[in-house]
Amino acid sequence: MNPFCAIHSETPLNAAEFGARGVRLSQLALLGLPVPEGIILSTATVQAVLAKNMPELPDTLNDGLLSVRASPQEPEWGGPTAILNIGICDAALPDLIKKVGETGAYTLYRRFIHSFASNVMGVDPEAFEGNQGDDASRIAHCKAMYLAETDTEFPQDPAEQLQLALLHMAKAWNRPSARILRGAKGAPKDAGVALIIQRMALGIGQGVCGSGVVQMVDDTTGVAKIRGRYLPQSQGQDALIGARKPMAITGEGS
Repeated sequence: MNPFCAIHSETPLNAAEFGARGVRLSQLALLGLPVPEGIILSTATVQAVLAKNMPELPDTLNDGLLSVRASPQEPEWGGPTAILNIGICDAALPDLIKKVGETGAYTLYRRFIHSFASNVMGVDPEAFEGNQGDDASRIAHCKAMYLAETDTEFPQDPAEQLQLALLHMAKAWNRPSARILRGAKGAPKDAGVALIIQRMALGIGQGVCGSGVVQMVDDTTGVAKIRGRYLPQSQGQDALIGARKPMAITGEGS
């Protein structure tokens, strides 16, 4: 059994091994849609990660920023919060500035430190709150806060960042509280989770970019209908959490 499968695999995937999200991503890729490159760690591989047996990942993932997302067998079972922008470090910052501009690069770096600290290391998110703009001094402040809260320097090795993120996701899925919550939604006690490692579609930078969500059917009637939300210069769930007012997607020329 392979420890992982490429998202752009021509072999149909099954949700029991690679989760519902992983299967859907693969289906979209097979349809020719521009799905970013990545791999899906099988549920068995994630269990091995929990035992700190990390799989050997393809070299193609060593270049660029990555995300890690949970892929449970049933979407309603939920899962750990996605970790975005893995791979940002001091050494990668100059190239990132060339790609997305100085403000965009510092914003992405700051967001990653916040996310990594709160999700992977369990730091209170309020420790990083502030209204100052994203620049070199703010990154220095965030790294100083990370050191103060964790007694360790913010990791500068992208491979270490990814390994810590994967281990966190595996542990979070297996916490007793997580087992209870998904058990209430019908998940069996031994339910596993797959993990998707995927190249980032940044959503923040120069030009037209952002993130959002779109539905193709009406929730109530099931009739085909396009609607959703789009938020420029955003990532992840930004369009849904009310940080700024998103643009409506109606399918009517908007």
